[in-house]
Amino acid sequence: MGLAQAGMIRRKNSLSMLMQVLFGMTIGSLLWVTIGFTLSFGESSHGLIGDASQYFMLRNVPITDCLPDLADSIPASLFAAFQMMFALMTPLIVTGAWCEKMRFEAFLMFIVLWPIFAYYPLVHWVWNPTGWLHQMNIADFAGGLVIHSNTGMAGLAVSYMFQRRKLHALALSHHNLPLSFAGAALVWSGWYSFNGGSATKANFQAAGALMNTHLSASAGAMAWSFWNVSQTGKWSLIECVSGAFAGLGGITAGSGFVEPWAAILIGITAATASFWSVRFFKGYLRLDDVLDVTSLQGTAGVVGSLMVGLFATEEMQPGGGVNGYFYGGGWTLFSVQVLGTVVTLLWSGCWTFLIVSFMKATVGIDVESEVEETGLDLTQIGEQAYDQRLDLLHDIGAEALGGMLNEACSTGDVDDVHVLISRQGADPHLANYDGRRPVHVAAASGRLNTLKYLHQSHAVDLNVEDTQGNTPLLEALRNRNITTVKWLRENGATLGTAAIESEFFDICARGDRPTLRFYVEAGADVNMSDYDFRTPLMIAASNGHPKTVKELLKAGANTNIKDRWGRTAETSAELELQAECANILKARAGLAHLDSPNLDDSMTNFATEEDFLLATSTFGSSTLGSSINTRSSVVIQQRMGASLGVRDLCYAASIGNIDEAKRLVNKGVKPGESDYDNRTPLHLAAASGKLEFVEYLCELPTVNVNAMDRWHHTPIHEAIKQGHDEIAAILLFYGAVQINRNLGYDLCSASSKADVERLEYLKSQGADMSTGDYDVRTALHLAASNGHLAIVKFLVANGARTNAKDRYGATPKDDATREGFADVAEYLARAMKMEKAVSSRKGFSLP
Repeated sequence: MGLAQAGMIRRKNSLSMLMQVLFGMTIGSLLWVTIGFTLSFGESSHGLIGDASQYFMLRNVPITDCLPDLADSIPASLFAAFQMMFALMTPLIVTGAWCEKMRFEAFLMFIVLWPIFAYYPLVHWVWNPTGWLHQMNIADFAGGLVIHSNTGMAGLAVSYMFQRRKLHALALSHHNLPLSFAGAALVWSGWYSFNGGSATKANFQAAGALMNTHLSASAGAMAWSFWNVSQTGKWSLIECVSGAFAGLGGITAGSGFVEPWAAILIGITAATASFWSVRFFKGYLRLDDVLDVTSLQGTAGVVGSLMVGLFATEEMQPGGGVNGYFYGGGWTLFSVQVLGTVVTLLWSGCWTFLIVSFMKATVGIDVESEVEETGLDLTQIGEQAYDQRLDLLHDIGAEALGGMLNEACSTGDVDDVHVLISRQGADPHLANYDGRRPVHVAAASGRLNTLKYLHQSHAVDLNVEDTQGNTPLLEALRNRNITTVKWLRENGATLGTAAIESEFFDICARGDRPTLRFYVEAGADVNMSDYDFRTPLMIAASNGHPKTVKELLKAGANTNIKDRWGRTAETSAELELQAECANILKARAGLAHLDSPNLDDSMTNFATEEDFLLATSTFGSSTLGSSINTRSSVVIQQRMGASLGVRDLCYAASIGNIDEAKRLVNKGVKPGESDYDNRTPLHLAAASGKLEFVEYLCELPTVNVNAMDRWHHTPIHEAIKQGHDEIAAILLFYGAVQINRNLGYDLCSASSKADVERLEYLKSQGADMSTGDYDVRTALHLAASNGHLAIVKFLVANGARTNAKDRYGATPKDDATREGFADVAEYLARAMKMEKAVSSRKGFSLP
């Protein structure tokens, strides 16, 4: 039942449905054993209710012997258990009427009060041999009156008393039809045991009940589908299932009393009546009976119960019995059925109204608007059935929604981006805890179509900076997204200055000419200066990169700027004995002096770049000695050699050859660098299960344990994926972080805002405080970056690892130091020492 119902409501409420069924079963079972069985089947008081003490806690209910008046062929304990299934499931049927609407406290009250006042008395009247309706020979074989008519009327009362759901029309859609179908199949098959088992014997009546149950359900499914096709032109799966349920509800009262052909007729009639009943109550009266309990249970149960008075035959009843109108019984049985139906509806309706009114006055019945918007799963249970994507993202808040928008921008799915912004309300301008916006992520990932959509449809700022000073153009530039860079520049984007300076100087220091040219073409200022007034030209010349020097001169680098110590680029090269660079700068200065009064106007005296390069290769050669004409080719060979060295080290890691690795490292190969796929030796060692190799690499200072390859995989990801848990534990010891983008985002967001209540809640739900987000940033990184000492202490006390490194290799202490929070940095330094002292490699394990 729970599966069938959960699949037919919105998925943000599906767990609440399952939870109600689970709690209803447990409470209903205990309630039945305590007082339910004795009130239902105890010795009757005036035919109205059973003796409350006779079978209290199943006292006097024999385990091996039967109670002849109730079931003379099975042990009394088995009969009590069988009837318990009816008792616990009946009130749960009513839950379908209030799906997505009821407070859980109110549900708990209903699940106790309603059986006591509405169900147990009806069971006594109809099924207890001394009950007053039983004495009148009422015919209800398995619960057409006691269960279905009863719950149907309760559903009608509930639907009337509860408020309608917000966005009622949208709420009617079913989120998971396969789940509902699986649940419906289980319900259908379970109905065989309810109806067949009600004979309490393995005889022809039980066999007839089983056959009639199946035939009525089949006929009901076909009849309902026929009516639905005539109205909509569609062959609906869920409508067919509804027809089967109507057929099952219709045959329950007479399954052991009618012939198979009559069962088919009952199924058709019950389904037809229920089909039009749904349209009356929902369409005309506009009752929000969520799962049509009134029609599928009440209407079907009433129709089926009345039709027993027409088609019952004593031939289907062991030892004879009553006949319906068409079998010579006259109107006697039919009259009793009418009386029983009226009594059932009035009794159930009145008690349901009183019980719900009491609940409303005490604990309240309707959930608040915010709860309805968020969903009962999160608000009542604190859990979710699914990864909330697209149509439910608005339920999880603006910041989490913004995180998902960033994810969509990173993949370049413009359709997803459009849906998130236009339909779900995601803010395209919202910054996360690092100040990064969707435009940053799209630019970094080279998603040009996404960028165009954000800019043209939502007017996002193309020059907005994150907390590190990164602009979208700089993000695109870093990731070599050429077409994106070009488009951004054409639309007025700039690089900014705060974030580019250190990178640009580093490029010049390394002599990375291709990257330099890329940055220059994107608009980088070649005459920027650092805190010592040194320019990129000075840095390139000092480090002996003649091609880089020429590239900077070509871009307009000024040779006359002086640093803090009064040196020009030329004198800097001379000081560092970089003869070729000094010659180039001297030649440029001399030619500029002779032919161009404007020293900033580079290369105006040369027809082509080749003319300039030829001049600089010969001019002034006698001043500092012979020109080193082979310098550029040597640089290329060195660069190629370094690349090959990293690849050799990666291969050694993959096979676990630690001796070869040590040899390569001693020869100058850098173990922290990566190959063409951004795969580091640590990736390969972790993936291959080379434990000793992993430990060796982790001890090296230049190795980043959280380095990401082209596919954003870290070494610990590789270890876990391949089942190398011991290696994963070692990596954790050295600061590796496991990534869970959603949880990591939530933790970092709460930490950046010093939201200790949210952090405590996430901790209570089992969150690992060291979980990383999509940048491998942890909550401790964000607390340290923002100077939240109290949050830092809270996180450390709750297991956050102080040595965790983000994707750039920075620890929380590094962040605190960078941002100038000395007190935080000092605390983290002490915590790191303590953590290292009390932990060991073997002590770490996967959370």
